Amino acid sequence: MASGKVGVCRPCLFFAPSLFCHFLIFICNIRLEAFLMPGRRHPGNIRRMLASRVKRVAITKPIVIASLAEVERVCGKPSCRCQRGHKHRVCQLTYRDQGKTHALYVPVDFKEEVRSWIEEHHKLQRLLREISELSLMLVRSHAQERKRLRGRS
Repeated sequence: MASGKVGVCRPCLFFAPSLFCHFLIFICNIRLEAFLMPGRRHPGNIRRMLASRVKRVAITKPIVIASLAEVERVCGKPSCRCQRGHKHRVCQLTYRDQGKTHALYVPVDFKEEVRSWIEEHHKLQRLLREISELSLMLVRSHAQERKRLRGRS
């Protein structure tokens, strides 16, 4: 960087570090709140948005709650090149079961499909977070609407 400019760090949507994950969650929450400006917080509007998100919960592919990582391994053959430092690159799926972390080998030709299952889980998580947020807004707006209607009578 001879020009003195500092590089911009961009988060990866698939494997974002936890700091960026929290940042993305924060941005998504602001986006939803910004869309529901005070005029749009009517219970009917919130119910329509909630119904559209509930319809999208239908799962079209398998989901897996895990992480996919490429690691370098040494095999057991004494004459293999990995014994001299050129390790084999393999993909492994890391998941938790009853509080313990387990790793599972993923064949190279199956890697992209497993990656799509992980992304499907992330999409479902974001959608459920939005549904929960809208449900809370609906409860709040319903109480405010009742107060407003009682004040008119």
